[in-house]
Amino acid sequence: MFFIFRKNDQPRQLRFFAFGSVWVLLLGLLGPGFSQAQAQHRLAGQVLDAGTGQGLPFATVLYDIRARKGVTTDINGYFDFSTSDKKTFIMVSYLGYKKQRVQLDTVSNRRQIRVVLSRDEFSLGEVEITTERNPGEKIMRRVVANRKRNDPERLASYECETYNKVIFDYLLDNFSLPDALVTKADSQNYAMFRHAQQAALFVMESVTERKYVFPENVAETVIANRISGLQEARLAALATDFQPFTFYREVIPFLDKSFINPVSPACWNRYDFHLKDTLFQGQDTVYILSFAPKKGKNFQALKGVLHINTFHYAVQSVVAEPAYPTTVVLRLEQLYQCIDRSQWFPSQLNFELRMPNYPTKDIGMKISGRSYIRSTKLNTGLRQKDLGYQEVHMLDDAPMKADSFWVEEREIALNQRERNTYQLMDSLGKKSKLDFIMRQLEKLSWARIGLGPIDINLEKTFFSNPTEGFRIGTGFFTSPKLSEHFELGGFFGYGTKDRQWKYGAQFSIWRDRLQDQGIGVRYTKDLVFPGSNTLNSAVGIGATGLTNPLSYVFEGMDWVEEKEVWGEFRLFRFVKLRPSLHQIIRQPTYNYRFRSTAQEAPDSVFRSTEAHIGLRFAYGERLVESLGQNSIQGSRFPVLNMVYSRGWDDWLGGEYDYHRLELNLSHTYHTHRWGYTEWQLRMGWASQGLPAGLLFFGEGSSNGKQWGFWVPFTFQTMNPTSFLSDRYASFFFQQDIGSRLLRTPKFQPRITMVHGMAFGDIRQPEQHIGLDFSSLKKGYYESGLRIQQILRIRLAGIAYIGLGAGAFYKYGPYASGDWQQNIAYKLAINLASF
Repeated sequence: MFFIFRKNDQPRQLRFFAFGSVWVLLLGLLGPGFSQAQAQHRLAGQVLDAGTGQGLPFATVLYDIRARKGVTTDINGYFDFSTSDKKTFIMVSYLGYKKQRVQLDTVSNRRQIRVVLSRDEFSLGEVEITTERNPGEKIMRRVVANRKRNDPERLASYECETYNKVIFDYLLDNFSLPDALVTKADSQNYAMFRHAQQAALFVMESVTERKYVFPENVAETVIANRISGLQEARLAALATDFQPFTFYREVIPFLDKSFINPVSPACWNRYDFHLKDTLFQGQDTVYILSFAPKKGKNFQALKGVLHINTFHYAVQSVVAEPAYPTTVVLRLEQLYQCIDRSQWFPSQLNFELRMPNYPTKDIGMKISGRSYIRSTKLNTGLRQKDLGYQEVHMLDDAPMKADSFWVEEREIALNQRERNTYQLMDSLGKKSKLDFIMRQLEKLSWARIGLGPIDINLEKTFFSNPTEGFRIGTGFFTSPKLSEHFELGGFFGYGTKDRQWKYGAQFSIWRDRLQDQGIGVRYTKDLVFPGSNTLNSAVGIGATGLTNPLSYVFEGMDWVEEKEVWGEFRLFRFVKLRPSLHQIIRQPTYNYRFRSTAQEAPDSVFRSTEAHIGLRFAYGERLVESLGQNSIQGSRFPVLNMVYSRGWDDWLGGEYDYHRLELNLSHTYHTHRWGYTEWQLRMGWASQGLPAGLLFFGEGSSNGKQWGFWVPFTFQTMNPTSFLSDRYASFFFQQDIGSRLLRTPKFQPRITMVHGMAFGDIRQPEQHIGLDFSSLKKGYYESGLRIQQILRIRLAGIAYIGLGAGAFYKYGPYASGDWQQNIAYKLAINLASF
């Protein structure tokens, strides 16, 4: 043994040397018997599913059955422990599987063993009910009482690194025997089978740095990204793609549904918890609970298994999946570790999405993900301003990391099928130009199709409306492939009914497109909605287009020639500003004239010059960079949009001096008792003495017929031009209570209660000539019931197209004496994964 002495450290080093020498002497005197008594016997292995060959997460491995001492496997089924005495057998168990006693002498005392468990008849949905108080409920009351203390998202801040791997693969257990597939009719199936034997479909990997500041402010930077078959991978696999980062939220989102968390306040009123086993790990006790919805409770429920650690009564692990049969089966697994014996934090997150009937009934597909959380730092002193604007941002060099980087970063080395996947798909990707296909998918998410340096604008390519009939034309933009910092665009179209050409052009310069920092100019000559709300229009005032549902019902529009100069930037993380200057000439296509004063002749052409300042405040809004653009993932808080307009006469041709203010406050949230709640509050005010195009028409979506298509947050029984106001307020509310009445695989009607009301007034209504309208002074009221998914049509085995309908009734001062005239019936179509 060698020691290096420094002058100042000699006393300490000498004491250490003397202390160590005494222990060496004692060990030598006591001899080998003492050493053998203190020897540690290590045992490690993996618990596997006999059917799938996959590791079973959180299986129980007992090495002392009488004292209930043991360990649980990790999220991949691995276990590793040491004991002071040599063990002759272990007992391995897992909910829903047959227990197995493993004699260690039969495996030749190997340090790595494999234990294979077979499924039992037990179902997670079955819960034993006894006359005594359920001990599982007592445990869960303590878990709920400590949920805020154990929730990592209650910390002031944290930082961590994640490694993520997602695999797209066939469901191999769906395949028939190869000999049965070797027929001409099944040649495609046979090719799939041969491919599945060698490789998966896709492999995605990413390494990210995740930062968090309370409350719910997240910034995740993708520092490395890899997708088999792609050289320019701009879509990253993240730990939170299919599940939340922690299991403490009241609502757990899965795909397009939200499930009531079994770890939420008063969860025992909805779920049954059954204590299945108790395990002692060191100084802590681990309770193993199964959970499933109570009989007679119809709600979006989960079923699964919880491991509860008595240290702070925290979730140590969880396995959960939807409680009711679905076309797409999603399962999540989460494992937590206790950091510094103070805070529980996720360490591994898994998910598996199984589609048994896709791409065919005989061949299924699954998507499985593994995420490992490491290098965790708690309460790091981060502040909100340190996170930037985006929740997810990808570094430019993320797809360019070398193989040596990935070898070092992977938690578990790739197996042979995964290595084959990279080799086969990388070769196929170059031949099939998969990067080009991915870029086209990226364009489609913007309603564009890429043609080299030009993108076709689908929004202006084809649609119809009552004024134009069918519109023939197209639009275009220069693509980021030509330049990341400027964009030139335009459109043209011809209406088959009005026989008029529409056209426009625009040019923008972007300092940083993903940070919403740019300026631009625009010119259009087009049809727009009169008196329209400017809050939701990013491409012009009241612009029509393919995805605007009002385009198909609004009859009587304004010809508008508009010139605009605009800027766009973010003031803070959640505040976006858009100042602009407009010069507009309006001419109604319907019979309307405006008389400014009693002495002047009425006019039918209106010129205005106005400046806008638009503001959007969305606290907690998530901006996720995906496929080269920002995707808004919503906020748990109300979102405010506001536009103030100032018009001048005798400047740049303007004829009116006015002020105009519009406000829209909206909120969408979920409660575990009532389901989804959505509401919108809209308000508008404008100076008096303005033509109808600068005021506010009613927010109706009726086409004058009793049947039509449902348009969200509009009055289904109101004609769009029935009311005119220079000041108004409207409120829309809808409550989706879900499938409370009946739930079958083919019939899951979702009930939504809808209500809307509006008040308004107009000064000097005599100025508006030829227009038949009313004032909203008395108040407009409408209520209805919308039932979605009355009929469910399976789409490719992975989703449903839901067909629904609604009935809406107008009542109050503007209701008709004939009750049948107050009813509107609307059809609705939606896409659902469950």
